[in-house]
Amino acid sequence: MRRLLLLLTFITFGCASGGGSSDISTSLAATDEPLAPGDLIRVQFSVERDLDGDFPVDETYRSNLPLLGSTEVGGLTGAELRESLTAAYGAQLRNQTVQITLLRRVRVLGAVQEPGLYHTDPTMALIDAVALAGGPTPNGKLDGIEIIRGGQVVASGIKSTELVGAYLRSGDQIMVPERSWFSRNAGWVVGTAVSATAIIYAAIINSSN
Repeated sequence: MRRLLLLLTFITFGCASGGGSSDISTSLAATDEPLAPGDLIRVQFSVERDLDGDFPVDETYRSNLPLLGSTEVGGLTGAELRESLTAAYGAQLRNQTVQITLLRRVRVLGAVQEPGLYHTDPTMALIDAVALAGGPTPNGKLDGIEIIRGGQVVASGIKSTELVGAYLRSGDQIMVPERSWFSRNAGWVVGTAVSATAIIYAAIINSSN
C-alpha cells in the first residue's frame, strides 16, 4: 500500500510540474534565396502612394511592376531585387524613395484555425505568420513550431518570437503541433491522482487504527 501511495504521489507532482520539451531548435543561417513563382514583390513609394501594391511573380519569373511593366526577376535574391529595382525607379523618379520588400509564399499548417497558403514579410515573427492563419487552435503549441522543406523537417522546437526571415524560404511549411495529451488534460489527471491519493491515504490511516 505504501508503494502504491508513493507511486500516486509521484504521478500527481510529476504531472503538475509537466517536464521540459524534448524538441531541439535547429539553428538555420539566414538565407537570401532567389525569388520563386507565387512570391510577391511589395513596392511602396514615398510620394506617389497610389502606385503602391503587392505584385506577384508569375510562372515565367516575371512581375508586372508599376511604371516598369513586365519585368524579369528570375534568379534574383531579395537583396539583388531591391538593388535592381531601386536603380530602375531612380532613373524615372525624382525626389522620392521607393521601398522594395520580398514576401515569401509559405504554407501554415497543423493546429491553426485556417491552414493554407500565405505571404510572409521577413521582418515578421513566426507568431505573426501563424496569426495570418487565424491563430492557433486551443490545442496548438506555439513553443514547438517546425519548419518543413521538401518534405523534411529542417528546424523544430522554434520559439514563436523568432523572425521569419531567419528561417523561411519560398515554399516552406510552418507546422504548428498540438500539445500532448498530458498537457491538455493535466488538470483532470492531477485532480484524479490527488483524489486517489487521499482515498488510499485515508484507508491506510484507518487500517492502522
